[in-house]
Amino acid sequence: MTPRRFFRRYFLTGIGLILLFLVANLTMMLGLGALLNEISPFRVPMEELAALVQTRDGRCQVQQQEMEALLAQNDLPWAMVLAPDGAIAWSHALPAAADHPYTAADIARMSRWYLEDYPVVVRTLADGSLLVVACNKDRVLRVGLSTMMTYRELWATLYGCLAIFGANLLLVVALFWRSLRRMEKSAAPLLQGVGRLAAGRPTDLPETGELGPVQAALNRVSAQMARRDAARAEWINGISHDVRTPLAVMLGYAGTLEADPALPAAAREQAGMIRAQGERLRRLISDLNLASQLEYSMQPLQWRHLDPAELAREVLSDLLNAGLPEQYSLELQLTGREDTMEGDPALLARALENLVRNSIAHNPGGCTVRVTVDRRPEACVFTVQDDGVGIGPAVLEQINAGRFDGLRRGGQGGHGFGLRLVAGIARAHGGRMVCRPAQPTGLEVELDLPAARPAEET
Repeated sequence: MTPRRFFRRYFLTGIGLILLFLVANLTMMLGLGALLNEISPFRVPMEELAALVQTRDGRCQVQQQEMEALLAQNDLPWAMVLAPDGAIAWSHALPAAADHPYTAADIARMSRWYLEDYPVVVRTLADGSLLVVACNKDRVLRVGLSTMMTYRELWATLYGCLAIFGANLLLVVALFWRSLRRMEKSAAPLLQGVGRLAAGRPTDLPETGELGPVQAALNRVSAQMARRDAARAEWINGISHDVRTPLAVMLGYAGTLEADPALPAAAREQAGMIRAQGERLRRLISDLNLASQLEYSMQPLQWRHLDPAELAREVLSDLLNAGLPEQYSLELQLTGREDTMEGDPALLARALENLVRNSIAHNPGGCTVRVTVDRRPEACVFTVQDDGVGIGPAVLEQINAGRFDGLRRGGQGGHGFGLRLVAGIARAHGGRMVCRPAQPTGLEVELDLPAARPAEET
């Protein structure tokens, strides 16, 4: 569906709603008119009354009995005939306050308004005389200059207008609610799909409804991202596999040369440096591969109940047994209650080892690395702190924001694979990694992990 066709549909929908309002209001107005007709609208029979009055040569003759009967039948309290000069030529039940000659201004005023609180109707006779008929002031009122109606008609009209207004309001609310529900039904999958794409997860949206073309486009973007991510993961796995064999050969020969007593001490030292850098390269490749697997959810976690204190002890013991230069020292501090947690022991050990090695690698002058395990009822917090050179505020902000590319620490270049891997392991366990400056100098990295497995992993 093209954008023009998409918006044209909404334009036609708007036209349809306007027509619906017009038809609904016309129907309600016709219904109100029919209701008022059922009430028998008020009417003064002026033609019949005028036919009962004969005026000739200034004299007025009225069929008295018929006039009185017709007035009583229509609930008309009194009537009079005014001569052309304003004098009263004839009257019936005329109030005393109205029994006086009338000027042209008086006649104009009462024909458009009231006479002694009575709404009156006037009719001109053949010789210029004026027939004035009063209506019941307790039953009839004047609406405008030339319209009269009973109180019953007035209330029916007011209630009818209120009913029409209420019906229009309900119609607007119903149409708005229907449009909102339709939009929500169409937009909810779209918003969920955008959220999944923002989180780096694939999406498969239904390509139907008003937003079907947009959802189809998001599906295509998701498929392209999935293919790109798969190609990237395959390339990383391939590189790791291709490098593993020659690297193992290089490490083997370097180890042999380092242990050969026939070689000079300087050559054996150089062979040891080659072996150490090879070991570092192997760890970096392993970190890259594992970080890629965690990022694309290709590394399933092996959940186990474990003792976090024992885990930290094992990591530090392995590092000490592997040989630690004299300028570095490792400390372990345990706080909180003795308790276990749920997690992947291998991944958590890898995270702690990476953090300790990170402190060692970026402080060539030596430092003290303290690992703290704080066991709480709902969480377990691992803290790795050193008193080395630390990290600048800008880099700390970059790390805490999850941007690990191009990191530099202590003036040395860094690619961020180690910290990226630690952050990925923390996220996989439902926790987070936070870096902050240590006091007085150095870096403090905190892994805040839930003590129990997340509900969606159970």
